[in-house]
Amino acid sequence: SWLTVGRLVADRRFVTFVVAAGAAQASHCVFYGFGTIAWRRIGFDDTVIGMLWTIGVLAEIVLFWVAGRLGRFGSAPVLLAFAGVGVVVRWPLTAIADSVAVAAPLQVLHALTFGAAHLGAMRFLQDNAPPGLEATAQALYYALVTGVLMGACMPVAGLLYDTVGMAAYHAMGALGLVTLAAAAVLARL
Repeated sequence: SWLTVGRLVADRRFVTFVVAAGAAQASHCVFYGFGTIAWRRIGFDDTVIGMLWTIGVLAEIVLFWVAGRLGRFGSAPVLLAFAGVGVVVRWPLTAIADSVAVAAPLQVLHALTFGAAHLGAMRFLQDNAPPGLEATAQALYYALVTGVLMGACMPVAGLLYDTVGMAAYHAMGALGLVTLAAAAVLARL
């Protein structure tokens, strides 16, 4: 019900969590929208570009596999902080990565920028969603992060990429600072 959604949106911890996880996920806007275009401009061929995308996906899968084997590791704020560190490192370096030897290892950081953020989000929802409202909390999280935050970030990413090219990744790296700050606040709440 709308009352339930309102209760979640009014919850300071839930909003802080959405900011932390959302900033990490929104940091992918330049990459998701323009990564292939940027790599082509650098001179990478389609085989290399496909390999780079694959490295990111494999890194994410490995993290999820390890997390599944280890069971419950890391609280939501810790996992979100790892995501923030990944964002701060990955995107500014991606902005200047002009060789496969540099771009490929940066793709491994997808395990943090996406994977740790996702695991942190699921951990938060598992530990904090009000009983009986787990599905509502998860749906609201996805609506806010993928709908609102990613939806607002993508046009900005386009304007940035159109204006400054690869340097647009620096703005995405700054979102890691937002993730780190929100994760620290979440740990204290």
